[in-house]
Amino acid sequence: MADPSVQDAVVVHLPTLTRFVAYRVSDQDDAKDVLAETVCQFIEYCQRTDRVIAHPRGLLFRIARMRLVAYYETKSNRAGDITIEDAPELPAAGSLERRVEAREQLEQVHAALAEMREEDRELITLTAMLGLTIAEIAEMLETSPGAVRVRLHAARKKLKKRLRENEARTPHEEHVDHT
Repeated sequence: MADPSVQDAVVVHLPTLTRFVAYRVSDQDDAKDVLAETVCQFIEYCQRTDRVIAHPRGLLFRIARMRLVAYYETKSNRAGDITIEDAPELPAAGSLERRVEAREQLEQVHAALAEMREEDRELITLTAMLGLTIAEIAEMLETSPGAVRVRLHAARKKLKKRLRENEARTPHEEHVDHT
């Protein structure tokens, strides 16, 4: 039986961890397998070590990342990446015009992220979409918080630059009323 604090860590971080894995594995059954393997490995590690785990979420994500690498090593292609078409629909609240605008912005961010290096894309995803802290990302990537801060700052700067460049290349459509 796992230590209650270990179980608590799993329960608290499971929703975010599930999103992290589901974002990278489109097949629901495969995602569940990766998630189960991650949780089992985390519990086994916690039972084997006497070390105090300062950032259990970071460790969970590091294990998940390793499990994902193993998963993709067994796959012949990377068809599991989420596409913009797979993104959840926007909530019904608000005007249609606002929802279309928000969807276009999401597509612009997705396009800009797609042009970036995987390492930069991952840092932005971990912070902006999954809410991990610098310390948790450092634990996950097995590096220092300072290194994560520097890399994250550079990744955000690159994303902003890409968004500006893409905005400059995209011709602005005029809305013409045909009534």
